[in-house]
Amino acid sequence: MKDIFAAINADQAAIVSGDAPDLPPLLIGKLFRELGRAELTVCPAEDGGAVAMAAKLPFPGWAAPDLDAEDPVKELRAQAPGRRLVATTPGWHRVRTSGDLNRLDPGLEGWENTRALLGATAR
Repeated sequence: MKDIFAAINADQAAIVSGDAPDLPPLLIGKLFRELGRAELTVCPAEDGGAVAMAAKLPFPGWAAPDLDAEDPVKELRAQAPGRRLVATTPGWHRVRTSGDLNRLDPGLEGWENTRALLGATAR
C-alpha cells in the first residue's frame, strides 16, 4: 500500500476499499479533517477491516496498513510511535457477501450501474 501513496504528488491522500460503493463523501472528508491532528486516519468497517484510510504524505514509514485486518486501527496504533498518530472516523460497511447487498441504498446516485455490475458478476 505504501507504493500507492508514494506515487502521489500531494500532501495528503486517501484510499477507499473497492467494496464500499456507497461510502458517503462526508466520511471521506472526515478522513482528511482528522489529518490535522494525526498522520493516519482510518474509517473502520462495521464487521472488521477498514473501509478507507487517509495519510499525510510522505507516507509514515512506521505504518504497514492492511484494510482487511480484523482490527486495523488497533494494529496501526501498535505500530505507531505514539497512539495519537492514528485517528478514526465513524465506521461504515463493506459489501463482502450477498447479504450485504441489502444495506445498499437504492436511492443513491449510480445505483442502476451498481446493480448491473453486481448482476453481471453473479452470473
